[in-house]
Amino acid sequence: MRNFVVVLAGALFLAACATPVYLSPINLRGARFTAPMPPEPGLARVYIFRPEVGETGGLDTPMVLVDGKATFVLDLLSYRDLELPPGEHVIKTQPNLLDSAKWGGEMRIEMQAGATYYVAIWGDPKYVQAPTTMMFSTPAGLLSLPIGPTRTHVVANGVRFELFEEWKALNHLKRKRAARLEAGL
Repeated sequence: MRNFVVVLAGALFLAACATPVYLSPINLRGARFTAPMPPEPGLARVYIFRPEVGETGGLDTPMVLVDGKATFVLDLLSYRDLELPPGEHVIKTQPNLLDSAKWGGEMRIEMQAGATYYVAIWGDPKYVQAPTTMMFSTPAGLLSLPIGPTRTHVVANGVRFELFEEWKALNHLKRKRAARLEAGL
């Protein structure tokens, strides 16, 4: 009976791994995006957002740091706009405790006073060919046996930063809510 439970748990685990997750931890308390705001005189504005779910990391909530300072948590389908002085700035992501380590990355951006920038941050998938397997419990430990054909599996490959043109960014932003600030920021 114990082996049956272990095999059943393994099969359910594998089925869950093979099923894409499209649930969203959207911050429903944040304000919905309406229209871009112009920056204050002498400053630049940047909208940092996370587009629709890709094939990896949909439930991850990476921390966004701007010029080394933790600024906000970037939930799926959220955004944050910041005003910054002109010059070069570093936008960086780091994984939170339960996130994939693949969320570590950065982008450098040169900003001009009076300009508005749009930066999309998302998980970048990698496709690998591997056989479908099932785990079996044996006296020597777990045994992984192929049970199906080789197929394409999606795994997290890293984080991608992309500077969007305004028209493309506004199409994404109209479906976003303001990201939650970290406590004390």
